[in-house]
Amino acid sequence: LHYPLRRQRQMCIRDRDYSNLLVFPDFSAFNNPDVYIYAITIALVGSIETLLSLEATDKLDPDKNISPTNKELKAQGIGNIISGLIGGLPITMVIVRSSANINANAKTQLSAVLHGVLLLLSVFALPTLLEKIPLASLAAILVVLGFKLVKIRNIIQYFKTDWENGLVIVVTITAVLLTDLLSGVGIGFVLSMFFLLRKNYELAFISHIDEKGSVISFAQIVSFLNKGALMQTLQDIPNGTKVKISAKKCHTMSNEIQEVIKDFRDISSKRNNIELQLIGFEKFLSNDEEKSNKRFFLNATSIIILKLSLIHI
Repeated sequence: LHYPLRRQRQMCIRDRDYSNLLVFPDFSAFNNPDVYIYAITIALVGSIETLLSLEATDKLDPDKNISPTNKELKAQGIGNIISGLIGGLPITMVIVRSSANINANAKTQLSAVLHGVLLLLSVFALPTLLEKIPLASLAAILVVLGFKLVKIRNIIQYFKTDWENGLVIVVTITAVLLTDLLSGVGIGFVLSMFFLLRKNYELAFISHIDEKGSVISFAQIVSFLNKGALMQTLQDIPNGTKVKISAKKCHTMSNEIQEVIKDFRDISSKRNNIELQLIGFEKFLSNDEEKSNKRFFLNATSIIILKLSLIHI
């Protein structure tokens, strides 16, 4: 809220004038593009904060329950819509309330209801006292809770076992402190995606040679990023050998990879006298062959119809 409006509401509560607390939206602002920028920014920041708080809460939970993320985000969206229509602030999940509930051994959703009731009573009954709480003390509580959630020992262990995850954590924390929550998480997300794509590039398929010939096994996902490495691997196969390519574990294969396999099956293997065995490719190559046959049938039918029409003419 802007400062004058916030002071106006504080004076309304202090003077027990509750008629001006509800402020309905000005729908003429829909034509202002800045409204959509602020709305998207608030939605992203609130969603990221909620997801991060959910993960932290699940770690603090002694019963190790798994919170439903979709249900939480839907409830937050509905609540923010209603809150905005009556002039309220956006709501989001925060770790302070969740950790307080966990420390109090709360087990049901009644804790959230009681928290809302207590907030409502505090705002209407103790407005002057709430104004005297320094914001710095509230910030200190958040800082202490943040340090409790981030365990330095675990980060050091990450660097020893999986340095990429440790680097993502350190970079994300540093970026959040230097910029803001949205930008910091975005930087950490981009870095994490880079390591993920690189790992997928390296582990998309495994090639080895045994006494029976060469064996190439595909992982669950093989994308276009692996096309160059796969083509180089197929080119290095000696002439006159046996090759087995397995896609049993693969459930997603890009069209570029399928084209490389088809070219090797139809052209390269026959030209280099390579005995090729494809395993598990029925779900990928058969569809393309059927589509090719359908296209051939349609083209042939079109040619026949055209010739018949010319004959009648």
